[in-house]
Amino acid sequence: MPPSLFLALKGLRFRLRQASVTVIGVFVGVVALIVILSVSNGFEKTLVEQILEKSGHIQVYSRTHQIDGYEAHVKSIEAIPGVAGAAPAILAQGMIENEKERTFSGANLKGIVPKLEKNVNSLADSMIKGEFRFFSKKEIILGSELAGQLKVTLDDDVNLVSPDGSVFELRVVGIFRTGVSEFDFQTMLVPIELTQAAYGFGSGSSHIFVKTHDPLEAPGLTPAIKAATGLEAASWIETNRALLNAISLEKRVMFLVILLTLIVASFGIANVLTMMVFEKYRDIGILRSLGSTRKQILAIFLIQGAVIGMTGTALGLLGGYLIGTCLQVYPITLPGSVYVSDTIPVIFRTADFATVTVLALLISVVASLFPARKAVAIEPMEAIRYYA
Repeated sequence: MPPSLFLALKGLRFRLRQASVTVIGVFVGVVALIVILSVSNGFEKTLVEQILEKSGHIQVYSRTHQIDGYEAHVKSIEAIPGVAGAAPAILAQGMIENEKERTFSGANLKGIVPKLEKNVNSLADSMIKGEFRFFSKKEIILGSELAGQLKVTLDDDVNLVSPDGSVFELRVVGIFRTGVSEFDFQTMLVPIELTQAAYGFGSGSSHIFVKTHDPLEAPGLTPAIKAATGLEAASWIETNRALLNAISLEKRVMFLVILLTLIVASFGIANVLTMMVFEKYRDIGILRSLGSTRKQILAIFLIQGAVIGMTGTALGLLGGYLIGTCLQVYPITLPGSVYVSDTIPVIFRTADFATVTVLALLISVVASLFPARKAVAIEPMEAIRYYA
């Protein structure tokens, strides 16, 4: 074992209690960073999924607010390389009422063609009751939260009230649950023919939603879609840029705030090593007089800082992973009316673990530089004479 490493470990054993307290400080900071970053990843992914579920990867629309002959446009869009599917839709607002229970709610109405809708989102896989299809124009599929609010289930009758006061009696043929409470509470699906008649769209649609093979490639495909259809097109990144920027900024701010915990813990490392310098002042002088170089003395204290940092970081990474795993296995329920998810989502990313590890070790080593420089500056004869 190299002399510097041997002396560094021996010095830490001498002040084991103080070193342990400092390790706990690093541990707490690393755990907080891992948990916060993993939860932020989860909420970010849930929010992006909600955006994509609502609006697809690309929205195609017309400046006249109506797309006539959408069948031809759908075929031309699907022929573009990189496009996985396209589906027409009519987006509107409406009020849904359960006359029997005297319950009602406003919601987002979406007129769809089920066999095409399956190509652009996963709603068909989210069905918990009924099937994702319509047999007539007088049928409706509801989100689970909305169905609960209305106190309805399969084959119950509800009334759809359009903004002009028209009332349409519909039968519930399906209930879906995506896990995104806001979407499940605010969404109802009906045949596109019904919305065409109720909202004056004739045989057209208000939008065509497009799914790409890679969501991140969506901005690059919008020019091709515009050229093929002569319509307007916007990717999900463009339509939600402000929200995505806000999420990114919030994540960076939280990261910096929690990082302060590690910086505070670094003062503990500096304090422990500074006290060790004063207590071992004479011993350092003796080592210097016996031929130890300044680099060897510097290495002793840097190793001590690194050992404290590595121990706290390793325990913190393990602790953060265990807490995150517990949140995945035993999820904590959240009020769906407030958050985008009804449980705390956790997603681990290797890059987060690597970043936290590097930062924690770097802060620990930097914190040990000040006492290490103090130790290196000790003159052998002065130390021995002063403490003789």
